[in-house]
Amino acid sequence: LAPILYRDLVGRPAALAAVGAILAGLGALWATPILLAGIDETSGFVAFANFWQTNSVLTPTLIGLAQTAGLDPGTAGRIARGLLGLALIAVIVRLAWPAHRDRADIADRIAWATTALVLLSPAQFPWYLAWALPFTTVRPLIGLGLATALVPAYYASFVFLATGTYAAYRDGWVWAIWLPIWAGLAWDIWRSVSASPSARSDAPSS
Repeated sequence: LAPILYRDLVGRPAALAAVGAILAGLGALWATPILLAGIDETSGFVAFANFWQTNSVLTPTLIGLAQTAGLDPGTAGRIARGLLGLALIAVIVRLAWPAHRDRADIADRIAWATTALVLLSPAQFPWYLAWALPFTTVRPLIGLGLATALVPAYYASFVFLATGTYAAYRDGWVWAIWLPIWAGLAWDIWRSVSASPSARSDAPSS
C-alpha cells in the first residue's frame, strides 16, 4: 500500500526518503525473528515462496500451462508465482501512478489493491478477505460481495479431504467458487472505467 499512500511525496524527496527508511526498518524488524530462526524448509517464508498453494484457480492453471511447455513442476511453480507477482506489481503501479484527487480516492485505490493482493495470492483462505472487506464501505464491489458468500465453501474441502475425494474439490468446486467472483470483479472494473473522469471527458457531447 505504500506506493498509493505516499504517492504525493514524489515531489518531496527528503520526506519520501524518510518514509522509505522507516518502512524498510520496520520490515527488517518484523522479518528478523523469522530470519534468526533459519531459512530452511520449515520456514514460512520458504513455504509461501515455493510451494504453499490452496483454494486458487489462477496458480494451478498457470503451473499447468507451464508444465505443458515441458517444464518440471518446481520450475513451473516458480514461473507461476513470478507472473502473479508481476501482475500484482503492475496493478499497484497503475493504481499509484495518477495523482490523488482526495482521501476517498486514496481509499478507493487501497480497496482495489487489497482485492488484487487476495485474488493473485497462490493461497486464498477465506480469512484473507479480511484485508479487503473493510474498504468495501468506500468502494462496494460486486466481486467481493460474491466472495463473502462463496469463499467460505472452502471449508467443504476438509470433507473432500477426509473422504479421499479432494481432487473433486480441487478440479471442480474451486472453479464454482471463483468464476462468479472473477465475473463480478470484471463487471466492477468495467463500471469503474466507464465512470472515470477521463472516460466522461472523452464521451461525445450531445
